[in-house]
Amino acid sequence: MKTFRTPLLLLVTAALTMLAIACLKELKPTTPSETTQFTLTAQKPPNTELLNFDEFDFSILTANLTNRRNGLVYTSRFNADGTVKIDLEPGLYAVLITGQFPFPHDPEDTVYINASVDDFLLNIEGIVRGDGSIEPVKRSVRLNAVGGEPDIPLVIREVYYGGGPHIIEGRTLATDQYVEIYNNGTKDVIIDSLFVGTAMPFNSTVSENGWWGRDTFAVAYNQFMIPPRADRQPRILRPGESIVIAMANAIDFRGITQAGLRLDRVHFAAWHPVFTSREIAPGVPRMLRVTETGHQGTGGFFSVNSPAVIIYKIPNLPQYLNNPGVWQGTDPRSTSDRLSQLICASWVIDGVEVFANPTDRTKRLPHSIDASFTYLKEGRLLGNAVRRKVQRIRPDGTVKYMDTNNSAVDFETDVKPNPRLRTD
Repeated sequence: MKTFRTPLLLLVTAALTMLAIACLKELKPTTPSETTQFTLTAQKPPNTELLNFDEFDFSILTANLTNRRNGLVYTSRFNADGTVKIDLEPGLYAVLITGQFPFPHDPEDTVYINASVDDFLLNIEGIVRGDGSIEPVKRSVRLNAVGGEPDIPLVIREVYYGGGPHIIEGRTLATDQYVEIYNNGTKDVIIDSLFVGTAMPFNSTVSENGWWGRDTFAVAYNQFMIPPRADRQPRILRPGESIVIAMANAIDFRGITQAGLRLDRVHFAAWHPVFTSREIAPGVPRMLRVTETGHQGTGGFFSVNSPAVIIYKIPNLPQYLNNPGVWQGTDPRSTSDRLSQLICASWVIDGVEVFANPTDRTKRLPHSIDASFTYLKEGRLLGNAVRRKVQRIRPDGTVKYMDTNNSAVDFETDVKPNPRLRTD
């Protein structure tokens, strides 16, 4: 594939015209001698019950390779046999595969295909390993298929994490954070024992993720769970309903921030008395802090920079808590002895990978949970959130939101926060 870059605008003066000509010569199309052919092979997803692979045509898939060093994006369709070959110039590459087609059991629904490949460094000779050795210029990736209604159809609808302007000009505040969880399906969901948290590393700006590539990964500092009701009646979230969880202060922010969020009306607060620098209004239901490891101080546990947000359920909680030797561990790539609580990736119901910047390299969530990431393109402290896009309106009036397990596709960014709070 040839890559062309946009030339500078030609100016009318003689001197600048000569300069522009020089620039045009310098920014010539990439030549074959300066590129290396990269081969990408797609493998069928494990959940083949969604699809008929005897008739599946891999050419519906698109490969997007982004050179993180200069922002150039290479795009190409797969061949019907599941391979694609692309000529790439040297650089640091991120790979994202996408595709979609009608869901066989519901023509109004869609099956989404996505997959990602770990970033790799490429030079003219091949892919450069961490030790400097060279490996062949190829990758193979297992596809993920998302379609139909999952057993627990909960999604993270909105995340407000980066803060915004204080009511006093010149000041900002980032303690009005929340996560909104939505029933995206057509059946009631029991939300007792639902956990909300973030994955480690705490921010996407760190150099590496020691848990990457494992079946288990670490959660950040605290595990908060929606507790059972006192009367033991199940908490039900009906289709189209939401719960909002305050992740820092659960108070009325009117007269404090320009957003003026009524977080005293959240459904729950991920709050504990140890967070002495955090406030909670009277009457706000508290989540139960089940575990605490690597305590980070009195300010809570939710990043204002780039949280990797997850909701999950632990299948056998008593057994989990009684086996800390199994479900606690230190960062495999760190010399620190600080413990983190671990969970299985298969327990995650939904996750949203939030980056601080698109050039960040450290994903926390496995590709099967979120193939890519979203971020605030206009930056933090502007009073903006990220929110799922609407896919369609069902006949009963409930909204079905995009859920392709690819937040680059699923989320709109830099939107004004609009949590669906309690009205009582």
